Amino acid sequence: MSRFAHLCLDDDDKLLPPVEDILSGRESPFGMGKDSKENSWEALNDASDHKPYPRGLVNRSNFCYLNAVLQPLLLCQPFINVILNMADSIQSSDGCKWLSAFLQIISAFVEPEGGEGTTRFRNTVSPEAIYQCWDHSDDQEDAEEFLRLILNGLHEELLKHKDQLGWSLPLSNQQDSDKQKVDDEWMSIGKGKKRLAKTRSLTEPSSPISVLFYGQFKTVISGSGKKDSHIFEPFQILPVDITNENINTLQQAIESLSCKEKVDGKTHRQLLIDRLPPVLIIQLKRFVFDPKTMHISKSLKPIEIPHEMDLGDIVHSWADLLYFKSNERPKYRLYDIVYHLGRTIHGGHYTCHVYHDEGWLFCDDGAVQRAPREVVGQMDRNRTPYLLFYARVKEE
Repeated sequence: MSRFAHLCLDDDDKLLPPVEDILSGRESPFGMGKDSKENSWEALNDASDHKPYPRGLVNRSNFCYLNAVLQPLLLCQPFINVILNMADSIQSSDGCKWLSAFLQIISAFVEPEGGEGTTRFRNTVSPEAIYQCWDHSDDQEDAEEFLRLILNGLHEELLKHKDQLGWSLPLSNQQDSDKQKVDDEWMSIGKGKKRLAKTRSLTEPSSPISVLFYGQFKTVISGSGKKDSHIFEPFQILPVDITNENINTLQQAIESLSCKEKVDGKTHRQLLIDRLPPVLIIQLKRFVFDPKTMHISKSLKPIEIPHEMDLGDIVHSWADLLYFKSNERPKYRLYDIVYHLGRTIHGGHYTCHVYHDEGWLFCDDGAVQRAPREVVGQMDRNRTPYLLFYARVKEE
């Protein structure tokens, strides 16, 4: 069975296609080397020793926000394999505090051969190694901000210690990374090949983390009699506004991102999604600054969250198809929801629903229990969905 196949999201116990089917090609998306048996594509897909299994996480203070965002990462098979394929290099490298911390905690989530099966998620794990990675207080923090901190920390360490860790990217992604080093603007043909557009990239070098989690925006600035300006910029987490009264579903919220807005009398700006990642993280923007009260308030608005989404209509370029080497429409399945319980950003409690190969589970710090599919994504008093994790799937 594919090592990647355990990121499974379907209530009929169907496994997600492996990431190699998502990215296509016979080469690892994380470039572990074609000639090495240890890092071969077959070895990368072997999950016999590296299957993650649900565990509760100890909350020693107000770290529920940490536990809630760790669960979808620690049960994400592609993410686990990125770390485990560099295990020896991480252990022998200095300055890799985030990578070392995740290597340590992943070892507690990996199911050994002949493990205890379903009873094991009753045993809690302390994420003590993660606590040592950043300066923190015992106050409640925002889960989305902490998730960004994790992704940034891992991405930067992979880039800084690339030679020590010995990773590389496939040719297609490496070429993208090389292009990102060029700051010069270039000209491209615009719509209908009648006008030129000035294009600028604000992206940065790629890493295994950015290949897995980062997408790309394209901002189009157009004006009467002027060349269009195209600005490309990466995103880790897709933020969607849900406060508009006409937005009642997640699909509507995502589609609203591309609405054209007027900058001045003759200039318009439009934000488009140029490329989506294999693992798409979405933030429902519930915390809104109120200029009248000068406070941040929380929206308790219910939003319909689908278990499956076809996002083909919101990707506005060929870049997504070329990136995935596929002509299929981008389809995603839900595998985790992080909830916020409370009415303010400065307090409350975080929990999550996460899908494992035995169905949906509800994780509340150290407590993990089974959950029926119909309650996933539903509000409960002032417990609201906040962060959504979707994985790209191959068309059947």
